[in-house]
Amino acid sequence: MSVGARRALVAGLVLVGLASPVAVRAGASADRDLIGQLDREIIALKQKVRILEDRLAGCASGGEVGTVYPELVQVFSGGPVAVDRVGGTTRVTLPGDLLFSSGSLALREEADFALDLLATALKLHMDLKVLLVGHTDADPPSGPFKKLFPSNWELSYSRALAVARALVEGHGVPYTRFTVAGRADLDPLTGNDTPEGRATNRRVVAHLTPGGSK
Repeated sequence: MSVGARRALVAGLVLVGLASPVAVRAGASADRDLIGQLDREIIALKQKVRILEDRLAGCASGGEVGTVYPELVQVFSGGPVAVDRVGGTTRVTLPGDLLFSSGSLALREEADFALDLLATALKLHMDLKVLLVGHTDADPPSGPFKKLFPSNWELSYSRALAVARALVEGHGVPYTRFTVAGRADLDPLTGNDTPEGRATNRRVVAHLTPGGSK
């Protein structure tokens, strides 16, 4: 496929994204929440296009395609999702408060933005295998949650599994790419003696390692 054809493909993807129907009620110009949502969607599309263009340019020139780490640092910069690297593994830390409401396993609408960007990177880097690890704070499950999850082991695993299912069912990443685990409160990032500390410790971390099957 020629460079021009590849760029036409990218342009087509952008048009498809921008042409997705969005229900806008009368007077939406004054609706700050809707405007913010549309702004985030546009930013996400631009970031995806930038990644795609870089990838296609590398293929056209015969050069080596970039690694996932700098791509993810770029697309998640300035947001709540943290990206770091340990050896050959890239880690993407998704804050629990971004993913879930308190006392819920249902993913928040706001989480879909971050998961869509992560899924895009995974589809571009088919060689990566993904370990999703759930983490909790030190407080044990309480109330109705305690009946479902006797301990933080079950809760942390179930939340990691919810993220995996969203990436598979909602974003089209093959389920064969994933391993899911829960670490309960065994790997805190900070102390659990403040609400801010507990919020920091609640998270799902995606460990991306080369070696997955295509």
